[in-house]
Amino acid sequence: MAGKMLSPEEVAERLSVKPNTVRAWLRGGTLRGVKLGNKIWWISEEELQAHICRKQCANYERDNQEEELSPEDLKAVQRGIEDIKSGQFVTLEEYYKSL
Repeated sequence: MAGKMLSPEEVAERLSVKPNTVRAWLRGGTLRGVKLGNKIWWISEEELQAHICRKQCANYERDNQEEELSPEDLKAVQRGIEDIKSGQFVTLEEYYKSL
């Protein structure tokens, strides 16, 4: 048996968004629910939790993507490594003075 069913207004209150946002998610398929008649939507608590988890996973993946270094950045890193190998490393203050 399904858990408690929530209205778009209840979901909106829990997520601190407007009910129209919840309805847009339902129409777009971002949030799954059951539509009764033309305008009445119900969302299970389990689906709400799944929706929250999907959003959190998407945010985590977006925030933890490794960015590729540009060719210029790679060259700068290589120069820095060469400087360290040759013993020519300087303090950050000295570096800024040289610019």
